[in-house]
Amino acid sequence: MTTLRTAKRERKATPDVPIWFSFAAQIYLDTLDIVTIGKGWTGMQRIMRNVKQSVFDLPKSCMERRNVLRAFEHWDKGIDPIARIREALGRPYTEYTFFRRHFMHCGLAIHIMRTLFHQQGVAYAAVPGTVLCTAQLYHALKQEKCLNHASEDMDTLRKMQGNSTFFIGEPPSSFEGYFNNFCLTIGSSITNWASNKRDQKVKVSKDNKPLMKFKGMTSTLAANRISPLSDRRLISVDLVESWIQKSNKTQDDTETEKMQSSTASEKKMRQPLIHKLATTVQTEIPDLEFDYFAIHNSCRDLLLRLQTEEEKVTGPGFTKKYMSHGEHNLAFVAGFVLSTAAGKKGIIDTSVSSTQLLEIAAETVNQWLSEGKGKIVPGAGDERPD
Repeated sequence: MTTLRTAKRERKATPDVPIWFSFAAQIYLDTLDIVTIGKGWTGMQRIMRNVKQSVFDLPKSCMERRNVLRAFEHWDKGIDPIARIREALGRPYTEYTFFRRHFMHCGLAIHIMRTLFHQQGVAYAAVPGTVLCTAQLYHALKQEKCLNHASEDMDTLRKMQGNSTFFIGEPPSSFEGYFNNFCLTIGSSITNWASNKRDQKVKVSKDNKPLMKFKGMTSTLAANRISPLSDRRLISVDLVESWIQKSNKTQDDTETEKMQSSTASEKKMRQPLIHKLATTVQTEIPDLEFDYFAIHNSCRDLLLRLQTEEEKVTGPGFTKKYMSHGEHNLAFVAGFVLSTAAGKKGIIDTSVSSTQLLEIAAETVNQWLSEGKGKIVPGAGDERPD
């Protein structure tokens, strides 16, 4: 289109145009009549703002932070690279015209950013186990009806990830079950909590630790093929069908899939392939935009508060004394609550009653929730507060 306009403006002969160009131009012009100009660019700006705001305050040594921000390095100074090229060629150009008009380019860029944010966020939240053990503590307090408020973020996370991410087997419903499940998920034996051990640090193994799941399988597979340095082979019908099937398979164990009505599933199966792909990608957006960075930092904040309150009873520095790797095993703070509630005092001083730490945990979590900390993750498409 630019070549044709230039030739007309300079009164030159119209250049030879390939046959496919007329079809591409017609599709482009028809789309401009249908889609709001600038909508794709506005969405792209929103995603960039939200993602950068989510990771910007993380330690600069954090690998996941670097990986995410690297995707936005061309936009950090608000410079349109196409405008710079046009300026060097001496051609007039209004900044971001390409992005305002080429919504498909912006849509594909949004898709890649969204999947990158999800992959790095899950990797960031999964390793320390802070989210895992906070979810177990929240489940125990909720089961025992100790909470005055609900955590919308924790409930949403559990629906997205499924019970298998947080529990070995069925979710427990007794004090003994809460503690046994905690030991199983962190890879620790109950004997590790005995008070007569020579080395009183609690040892853990990662062999049986549940893995936090990467969601949005279809979106991820599609993003891998449309990124600049990806596999450039043609995308076949069979390949797209396999993407959709893999996405459906990964959702079988989660409550998100169970919430979908059978009527909606049947309707999806009758759709043309391109519509099925679009529908699948659209349904995966809430999973991909869920802020795992924020949920990890929120859980860490809660466990640090609980650690402070616990040490008022157990003595200063108590929890750190029994942690193998300092703050990396901050999840033990939740474990101490569950062990004493189950009557397995072990390394906890015998003067601490079996319910004392549970009551402290309930009071701390209720205070945390009353401050609105149970809903800090924005919904898909929402702007994050400054």
